[in-house]
Amino acid sequence: MVRDKPSNFEAPLNEILMNAEPNAMWISEQADYDAVAVGDRVSIEIPNGGGIDQSYPAQTTADVKKK
Repeated sequence: MVRDKPSNFEAPLNEILMNAEPNAMWISEQADYDAVAVGDRVSIEIPNGGGIDQSYPAQTTADVKKK
């Protein structure tokens, strides 16, 4: 997840990630919600107090909502 606004939204995703050096967060679409695209403002809510599985990399389920 890129926390800062990319300077060029037309850049390839790998370039945006290389420049932003974000802490990694993977979002896989397994629910029936609108796809998230580069530039979208989203909130990520981890239900049940934010429990994260003890695995590497850490995994959890979350609700992704467009703002």
